[in-house]
Amino acid sequence: MRVKRGKDGDTFVCSRDLKKELKKCEAEMRKIEAELPYLKFIIEPYIAKKKRLEALKEYVLLAKKKLNE
Repeated sequence: MRVKRGKDGDTFVCSRDLKKELKKCEAEMRKIEAELPYLKFIIEPYIAKKKRLEALKEYVLLAKKKLNE
């Protein structure tokens, strides 16, 4: 299964079970959200984690739409 991101055209490829992949992504999102307040003073990792979080949010939304089809 392929899920395409709208903004920059990146494609997420998921060959495994999409429901399991969603659970993993949501768990990673919670972990990143918990880490972000501690990374504010270290700029590079903070920016990287913030970008990853945004990408995961987009992926989760698109994957949920795909599941509902």
